[in-house]
Amino acid sequence: MKTPDLYLIANGNSLRAFRCNPKEEGVEGARSHLAELKLEEADAHPKGNIEDDTDRPGRFDANQGRGNQSNLVSGENHSLSQEHEKRQAAALALAVQRVIKSNHASSWSLVAPAQWKNEILSFVPSEISKHLLDSTEGDWVKFPHAKIESRLLG
Repeated sequence: MKTPDLYLIANGNSLRAFRCNPKEEGVEGARSHLAELKLEEADAHPKGNIEDDTDRPGRFDANQGRGNQSNLVSGENHSLSQEHEKRQAAALALAVQRVIKSNHASSWSLVAPAQWKNEILSFVPSEISKHLLDSTEGDWVKFPHAKIESRLLG
């Protein structure tokens, strides 16, 4: 199996990136290792634009009744937390795009919790997602470097 150029490890609010440095040919006992990339703060901890909430649950005027009475109708019931998660996934996907493009990666792999993995991948454009070699479910963002390296490179 081909080893990806980049490993991206994400959860709901953080992103870590590792470049895979292949083992040196002809050196006995050499093996591949991961080098963690220094990310811009905006990419390492992307924030969904949660200040721009426009779809708040509420009431609105349906029409005016007789006299001064007004009939109020319930508005559409929105799940604000789902909207925040969707925006956060979009922000993570944008950070993933920037990291892949800035590192000129020809292939990449994603590790993210199940509830975030599919959501993030749904926002990644097809010209980038076609280079995705593997995606794994798990929240590894806080794992130490050595543990991540042993899990990814075996």
